[in-house]
Amino acid sequence: LAFSMDYEKVERLTQDILNASDVLVLGRGGAGPYATYMARCLNRFGIKANSMSNYTDLLGYLNSHDRSTLVISFTISRYSRESLVYMKALRDRGYRIVSITDRNDSPFAYLSEYYFYMPLHRFDHLESYTAGTTLINVLMSNLGRKNEQKLLSDIRAFEAAAEDVGLYS
Repeated sequence: LAFSMDYEKVERLTQDILNASDVLVLGRGGAGPYATYMARCLNRFGIKANSMSNYTDLLGYLNSHDRSTLVISFTISRYSRESLVYMKALRDRGYRIVSITDRNDSPFAYLSEYYFYMPLHRFDHLESYTAGTTLINVLMSNLGRKNEQKLLSDIRAFEAAAEDVGLYS
């Protein structure tokens, strides 16, 4: 893969996710699948997460949530003016933003508290999706390690419920 992962940032993002009241994952256009996938993974860990690709609904959504919402933004170059305006508005309102972007000089990197460089958009889409999903999967593995006791408890509860309804007989 044409990227290297900064594990200190992965650790920081893991802690930020665990400390947030909820997580909003943004991704528009080609970045939309990343946002959807990440939000679904976070929800499986019991973390309140939503994905959004329509920025016109963004401010309304955030007006109903407090500033402890963590915003994670996947961005691909040919950045829309609208996306930049909304991200600047979020930053100016005090929301914490972490970007996962395809260029180190991305304007989203400057609007974020910190960012990950990830080759999210290339002609070789397999590499593109591999890089982004690799980051998400490493992050989920780290969350699992941090939240191991809860995961074990959930597994035991599932096993007990499955036994109660006779799935194992």
